[in-house]
Amino acid sequence: MASEEPDDQVQVVFTPHPNGTLLQLTHTGPWTDDEAAENYRQGWTFVLDALAGTGASG
Repeated sequence: MASEEPDDQVQVVFTPHPNGTLLQLTHTGPWTDDEAAENYRQGWTFVLDALAGTGASG
């Protein structure tokens, strides 16, 4: 069944940085209030902090 809501869009940009790589993430979605947007922001912060804590390096 097709949804009537617009799709989420996530843009991720990686930029070289002297200390590694800078990641810029922009997530736009169909949410209609600030609380929903804040929940997504907290989710992305949690995931990216966890990723940074893995010590992954290229």
